[in-house]
Formats: sequence, C-alpha cells, structure tokens
Amino acid sequence: MRQVLFYRLLMPAAFIVLTLAVPSCGFDDTELKNSLSELEQRIDMLEDYSEQIRSDIESLQEIVKKLQESVTVDSVIEDENGYTIHFSDGTSITIHDGQDGMTPPSITVIQENGTYWWGLLNPDGSEEFILDGNGDKIPVTGESPKIRINENSGHWEISTDGGQTWNDTGVSATGSGSDNFFKSITEDELYVYITLHSGTTIKLPKTSGMKCIFDVSGTVWFSAGEAKEIGCTLIGHESVVITKPDGWKVSWENGTLTVTAPPAENTFAEKEGRIDLSMTSSNGQSLQAGIEVAVGTGFDIDIVQDGLSATVTITPSNESTYYFSDMIRTASISSYGADYAEQVNTYVKALIDMYMSMGLPAGQILEMMCCIGVYTHNYSNLLPDTEYIVYAVPVDRECSISGDPAFMTAMSAPASDPSTIEVDFSISNLTSRSVTVNAFPTDKSTRYWWSITEEGTTADEILEQMDTDALLSTSSIGDDYYNYTGLSPYTSYVPYYFGIDEQGQIASDVRFGEPFSTPEATVSDAYVEIRYDKYYDGDDIAENFPDYANAAGKAFVRLVAYENEYAEDYLYAVLDGDLTDESAYSDEEAIQDLQSIGHNAFMSTYYMEWNKEYTITAVAIDSDGNYGKVFRSAEIFTKEGASPLNGFTPVSSMNIPLKSVAFHL
Repeated sequence: MRQVLFYRLLMPAAFIVLTLAVPSCGFDDTELKNSLSELEQRIDMLEDYSEQIRSDIESLQEIVKKLQESVTVDSVIEDENGYTIHFSDGTSITIHDGQDGMTPPSITVIQENGTYWWGLLNPDGSEEFILDGNGDKIPVTGESPKIRINENSGHWEISTDGGQTWNDTGVSATGSGSDNFFKSITEDELYVYITLHSGTTIKLPKTSGMKCIFDVSGTVWFSAGEAKEIGCTLIGHESVVITKPDGWKVSWENGTLTVTAPPAENTFAEKEGRIDLSMTSSNGQSLQAGIEVAVGTGFDIDIVQDGLSATVTITPSNESTYYFSDMIRTASISSYGADYAEQVNTYVKALIDMYMSMGLPAGQILEMMCCIGVYTHNYSNLLPDTEYIVYAVPVDRECSISGDPAFMTAMSAPASDPSTIEVDFSISNLTSRSVTVNAFPTDKSTRYWWSITEEGTTADEILEQMDTDALLSTSSIGDDYYNYTGLSPYTSYVPYYFGIDEQGQIASDVRFGEPFSTPEATVSDAYVEIRYDKYYDGDDIAENFPDYANAAGKAFVRLVAYENEYAEDYLYAVLDGDLTDESAYSDEEAIQDLQSIGHNAFMSTYYMEWNKEYTITAVAIDSDGNYGKVFRSAEIFTKEGASPLNGFTPVSSMNIPLKSVAFHL
C-alpha cells in the first residue's frame, strides 16, 4: 500500500478543503482529478475577476480625474467585453462587463463640496468614507485603495496603507447572479451617465461642436485709431465673453469681430496684446480662443531655399509703410548688438545715416532704397553652411525707424563638389550690341564663375585675364543671368564657366557653351536730347537747402531727358572735355562708354566744377534694341552764368516720381 500525497487547496468558504488517503490498488481517481481541475479553474477565475475589478477601479479613478479636468467625452463604443470611452484629450478607458456568479466589492465614490472621495456602500444602503491611517478621507484623484479576495473567507478586503493591513468589507466575491462594478452607461445629447453598482451616478459632459474660427492668423496689425472687421465664426456656444487690451474696442456680431485700435493721443492704452473669446456651451463646457493685435507694422517673411539660393517674400501688414529689407549673414551684424532685434535696428540706422551723409533727401532714400508693399527678391551666391538673417524694418516719412524689426534666420545648404559642375546656357534679346545670357547649372548648390568672350579665346587666355582675388565675390550659385551690353556688332561670342571652391580658388577646367553672333548694327531713328534751362550757384543752394549741402563750391545743374517717339529707352552721361568731334570720338566709342556709365533717369542733378569743359552725351534705343545717333553738347559752367535762387524748386516739391531722379555728386 502506498499513501497518496495530501493536497491543501486554499479556497473561499463555499468550497471544502479536501484531504484524501486511498489505497493504490484498483482505485479510479478520475472523479478526483476532475474535481481538482474544476477547483483550479475556479481559482483562476477569481484571480481574473479580482484583476478586472482592480482595472475598473483605475478606470473609475480616471473618469473622476477627467471630470475635474474638464475633459469631455468624444464617443462611447460598446463591444462584447464592455465599453470603451474616448475622451477629448485623445485618451480612452475600458469598462468591463461582469462575470457570472461574481459580485464586485462595495467600493464607491462619494461627492462632497465638489470633490469625489473613496467610499463604501454598506449592506443597509448607507455610504461611508474610506479613511486612511490618519483618519482622513481619501480623494479619488489620489491613491486608490487596494483590493483582494480573502483566501479563507472569500470576502473582499481593502487596504489603504499599500497592502500592509487589510479590512474585511463583509461582501462575498461570489454569488448566484452577475454584477458589474459599473452598473450601466447611458447617454443623451449633452452627457454620458456612468452609474456604479452602488447606485452612484457620474455625469460626464460630451464634447460639443464648439469652435472659434478666425479668418486671420498671426498678429493683426493696426494703425492708431484704425478699425478692422475680422471674420470670426463661433459654433456651438450659448454665451461668449470678450477680453481685450486696455484702450481697444472689440465687439462680435454675426460672424464678424470688429476691432478698433486706440487713437494716437491715448498714451495710456496698450499698444499690443491679445483679444480672447471665452465661449460656454449649454452643458457647461468652455472654449477659449483669441488673436494677437498690435499698433504698428508687422511683416510676414517667407523664405524658399534652392541650393545656395533663396527667394524671399516679405508681406507688410500696412501696404503704405516704407521699410528696409535685406538678407545678410548673421555674423556680419553680430557686433551691432546683443540680440537680433538690436543688431538689425543698429545696422539699418547706420545705413540711413550713411545715405543722409551723402546729402540724399529723406524722400529719395525712401523711394530708392526702401520697399513698400509686398516685396519678393531672389538671393543667390549664398555661402554654404552659413546662417543668414532676413529682416524688415519700418521707417517713417523722415526715414527714421518707426517700429520693431521683423526677422527670420535660415541656414544655407552644405557645399558641393565644384569640379563636377556642368552649366547650360540660353541666349535671348540678342541685338548688335547687347544680349541676355541665362546660366543653368546642374547642381544648384555649387559655386561657379561664368561670362562670355569673343569666340576663339582660349582657356589659358581667359585665366590670364582673371582677377583671382575677386572670383569668390563675383561667382554664382544656382541659376543666373546677365544682360550684356557694349558688344561689338557682327561678332561671334561664346559663354564659358569653371567651378569655384569656397576659398575662391578655381576648382575645374574652363568649359565652353555654344557660340552666338551679334547682327550687323542698324542706326535707329530713335533720338534723345539732354537739356537744362538754368543752373545755380551751389553755395547758395547749400546755404538755403540743407539737403543739398554737398553742392557747396560747385555748379548745381539739373539735366532733363527729352526723347522722340521712336525711343524705347536712352542712356546719358556727362564726360570730361570737349568730345563733340566725331572723328576723334566716334559714335561707336560713345555708345560703348554710355553702355558702361550711362543712366536713364528722367532728371539728373549734377554738381559740376566751375569753368571746366564738359560734354553731355546721350543715345536713344528703339524697341528692337537698335541705337540711334549720339547726342553731344559741350558745356562750361561759370559763376557769372548762374541763375538766382528765386526760381529754384527742391526735388521733393516736384510732382515727379523720385525714382526718376538721379544724383551725381
């Protein structure tokens, strides 16, 4: 005979601890094995149910947290295992169905003065708070009680000290029915109602369709006292409260937010701030949205990079504001201040001071040096791996900085191998003396140098004529073009190029494009004359008009261009000496000089030496690019011939575009 091993099974009171001793011979233990298997399954079921209840308690704790944090319910999804609740903050929780024959613990939540506390439901239906070791109530948002099923009694037990001590709830974990920790989940148009097995109901607001949609983005800029209507669509709200900066007027009606900036005389008003709309829905939900506003001029800066080139677009909030703008290396202005704003302002002020010191009037600086409205420019030849800053600085009519600068930084592309670059060329606008050549490199981030030369010039001859010290500063990156003038009629030319490294050294052999030829010259009927009706003593001008201080000691002469109907454009200049003899100074020579140094302003101011011989030269160009007969006029200016100032009018008082005026000091 041998004795069967004893089994001690730890079970709730509803089960019996079996200890059996049976003879080994001829005994059928099938029934015993089946019984043991059932008991093991029952134990696993209790452990699974206990774990499920722990998960439900965590879900209950999370539900209360969401309620107190004003998180709303996006949706409730039911499946075969229970419910999944999706919240507006992107999270979700799962609530489980109960198990047959199992009873959840009597843990519940009790609301008091707006706070939820952990509690117990007594058999008589009363509730009591669960207290910690100090006798204090435990908030649901704090640490939740631990639970377990007692192995001997089969009762639910709770611990509030992390499992060191356990208290019997008097509630058996097993029963004849099927009970859920969460009794029910229902919903209506506004709320989701979660009812616990204790009968306590938690009401969670549903996510409403509240929205606030502005038709603007970023800071909205105003002139002093200016009113603007801003599209502002409100959806799903029952009420709205508006807050604003001091001194501003704001109202909302029928999808329009009307905003009025404070007038200039209101020195106590805030010049910038935020307008907020606080919306409330019918179920108590709230939503806040707003926009930034400011008095002054703001700028939207957009940078599109292509290799070592960048296209910059600057859009001012006020289209009538003048502003300085450029794209420069941040290192080049680092010494101008402690931060970008100070560096940019100081740099632009230095530019303005430089222009002023040249005697240029403020109006001319604005027209010739500043931008107005939307400005787009392509910057090429950027240094690789270099930080650049694009800035916009508003200025007033006196050319003084009138607001905060706007700026944006960007890193240029890394360097490429210049020895492998290939460049294609296209030819357009070809005339007897000019041509437009476009260069298209295969690698937009590689530096190269290119030009045109007469066909037949060798690579060695090109390199011998190169100013190698200036290659880096005059090289190109990305697509490029140039309008060549001063070409000789009926002559063949060819474009060429070579790669340049970042030290400015030639990094490839000289390569040539396809040659082209200029046509034979045709003398056009286009003609221009350059005239003046009087000139003035610069000493008198400088004394009475400070903007023209540099005229002192010189003759002050205004030249005006008068072209005929065939002239599409013209060039003129004032040259030293008497150049009226065509046999000594041909039209061809004059045209080449004018192509190099001439200009085409409608009016030009010259400060001329007294008693010196000059020749005013000019040539007109027709729509086909053909040049006409050269105009020549020899002049000598004497103090005796100067006119009195009573007929003088400053350029700023003339009704002509300042961009049509040139100064030659």
